[in-house]
Amino acid sequence: MKINLLLVFGGKSGEHEVSLRSARNVYNAIDRKRFNIFLLGIEKNGTFKYVGKNIRGVSDFTKLMEGGEDCTLTYRDGNPYLLVFGRDRAVEFIRLDVAFPILHGTFGEDGTIQGLFEMVSLPYVGGGVLASAVCMDKEICKRVLRDNGIKIVPFYTLMKHMSEREKVCILKNVVREFGYPLFVKPANLGSSVGISKVKNSNELEKAIAIAFRYDTKIIVEKGVVGREIECAVIGNEKPQAAVPGEVVPINEFYDYEAKYIKSGSKTIVPADLDKKTEKLIRALAIKSYIACNLEGMARVDFFLTENDIFVNEINSIPGFTEISMFPMMWEASGLNYKRLIGRLIELALERKKVRDELLRSYCK
Repeated sequence: MKINLLLVFGGKSGEHEVSLRSARNVYNAIDRKRFNIFLLGIEKNGTFKYVGKNIRGVSDFTKLMEGGEDCTLTYRDGNPYLLVFGRDRAVEFIRLDVAFPILHGTFGEDGTIQGLFEMVSLPYVGGGVLASAVCMDKEICKRVLRDNGIKIVPFYTLMKHMSEREKVCILKNVVREFGYPLFVKPANLGSSVGISKVKNSNELEKAIAIAFRYDTKIIVEKGVVGREIECAVIGNEKPQAAVPGEVVPINEFYDYEAKYIKSGSKTIVPADLDKKTEKLIRALAIKSYIACNLEGMARVDFFLTENDIFVNEINSIPGFTEISMFPMMWEASGLNYKRLIGRLIELALERKKVRDELLRSYCK
């Protein structure tokens, strides 16, 4: 029998459009002989829309959602279901076996949708609630990595509720310790949304205002001059790392514009590294993955300087667009796109078997 897979995309996030591009590629790569694919789009306002099963020739996921039916996830008789409310308000229950969330950013990569999957006992691709939340919050992720002896870029944290006096005091320490340039980032966002590189006090003030538009907590990092290296990891108890890749952005750093709008940024896979450095980066990627309690998949991003290797951040649901590094690194490691997608789904089902053996109530 075919496995009923729920592909979830869109999302209430600044990365909604990126998710649609990733989802289209994943959808086209899923083996139709093994899986029935049910499509669940989440609109920008958070509304769940069921948009069909095994649809052929889908190129525009935005238009696909426009004709969707309201739905929700539920649990009954010991199984997870997609509950669909038809236009005539008739109700349909669709039995599900596994979910593949292609949701970047808030409400998709931060543990929230993962918590919903857990509540209805639906296995899913990618990290669990805790791992997703930790990796989404740049400050918390940095603290976890640092406590595990992994080098990170030095930073300070600002909260929106802080008084102006508190903020000024912290920023004085930032400039005194780090100097310029600096990077200002929303703590809980991806795809470089809301991130600014600043070179003076005027730019710093503007960058902080921009970052606070996206989050109530932001971080201010020391500017590091180095190569941007990425490493893809998959696995549960025994994760494996792919050959690393390198990003050479057309802009000063790999911001949203350089990733998705401007042409000219280069991705080099595999990265031109000596054997010792490549081995160290792959080992650090796995160590970071384990430290954050990740399962399924993640992409670990590094800064490689003349003297050091810093972990920049970890993406628990990396991009799957036509220019995304995660599938490219696995392709270069001998695992093509279609097999990669299949393996990620297998990892989700393997994790379910392990968790099903756990007791859910007290027993002497």
